[in-house]
Order: sequence, then C-alpha cells, then structure tokens
Amino acid sequence: MSPQDLIQLILRRLEETGLSAAEASTLAVGNHYLIRNMQRRGGAPSFEALQSLCRVLGLEFYLGHPRVSSNETDPSLSGQEKESPPSWARRLRRDLHQALEHLSKLPPAVDSPNIRYVEVRQLSAAAGGGAIDLDETITGYVPFSRQWFDRHGLDPNRCSVIGVIGESMEPTLPEGASILIERSPSRPKDKSIYVVRTPEGLIVKRASKDPGGGWWLLSDHPAWKPARWPGSAEIVGEVRWVGRTL
Repeated sequence: MSPQDLIQLILRRLEETGLSAAEASTLAVGNHYLIRNMQRRGGAPSFEALQSLCRVLGLEFYLGHPRVSSNETDPSLSGQEKESPPSWARRLRRDLHQALEHLSKLPPAVDSPNIRYVEVRQLSAAAGGGAIDLDETITGYVPFSRQWFDRHGLDPNRCSVIGVIGESMEPTLPEGASILIERSPSRPKDKSIYVVRTPEGLIVKRASKDPGGGWWLLSDHPAWKPARWPGSAEIVGEVRWVGRTL
C-alpha cells in the first residue's frame, strides 16, 4: 500500500466514524497533528503511532478494513450481536474527552507578551549510530523568552525540544541532554549541528564541508570517526540550544 493509499483509507474511515482528523489524532497519540502531518509529508508515522491510529479507527494493523470470518457475518452463528455504530461513536467520543482532559493538565501552550512555549516531542535523536524514528507525540512544553528567539533569529513556530541519546556528540551534547531544533529543510552550513534523517534513522551530527565540496557528518567525541553525508539524508532541523541537568 502506497502512502497515498494509506491516507485515503484513513480519510474514508474518518468519514465512516464521524471523527475529525484532529479528534482521531488526539485519541491515537495525544496531539491533533498526526493525520495532518501525514497528509502534508505524504508518508507514514512511526510504527507505534500508526498502530495506535488503527486501533482508534477500528482498522486491523495490516491496513485494511477489519477482516471477518464467515461465521461472524451472521450474528446468530457467532452468538454475539455486533455493536451498533452509535454506541461505538459514543465510546470514541468518551475516550476523546478523557484524552483532552489529560492534555489539559500539560503546561498551557498559550503565549504571553514575553514568553513563547515550545513543544517537547517524544523522540530521541541518536548521537551514536542508533535508529530512532520521528514521533509526533507532545509530552509537554518549555517556555522561552520572546527576546531570546528574536535575538537569535529563530521562528518559535518551527522549533521543537527533543532528547539526545548516545555519546558521540559529547562534550557538546551530553547523553540525556535536551536540544532545541529549528525544523528546516535548508542546505547544511559548515560546522553547524543538525538532526538528520538517514536510511538508518535519526542521528545528530555536525556538518562539515571538505575542500572538494563534499559533505561529512562529524562527531565531537574523538572516538567516533567521520562519515560521508548519505545522498538520501534529509535535514530535520538545526540544533540551536542545549540544556542538561547537572
């Protein structure tokens, strides 16, 4: 099934259940961006997010409408009446209410004259060779000064805070540190640090341009060797801030 077919299946199922894309996304992963991002990027989310979305929409994870055996098509054979659509819709809306109630306990993402809130995303950029996929789940918010964004020329609407695992970027980015990235598909700048999506997953590395014009991914830890920039690699965002607990 192509990404376009997957999105069309999800949209049809939304129409059948009466849920909006934002409601289904909230039930699946705790934020309302999941389906919108799938439509915008033309791809699939993480395994866990897609599995959760299928549960919300009443789809089997093989990505098709639920398969039924011959004895299940007749309620008299199975001995159980099928649940009516109104009952199922009420249950989904009850779950949505509970999910929204949980989200309301997070710090408010309402900006003030001096503060902008940045979403904390549930993902880790592997500072070693790990393969950690992008997950759109929001786990909280971090307040930053508006003056700080202005001073550094950052767009807060394009920023996220994520975690780092691995040691290859130490001492600059210690394992367990939080980093703020500005999401951007721009071309790399020499010596800047990026979260990069490679065929092996997400990594965080320093970009370096050699005299011949080729690009490399460098680690700040001396034990890690440089690697050529993969031709299919995509910049997720540039690292602009790091925070850690002492």
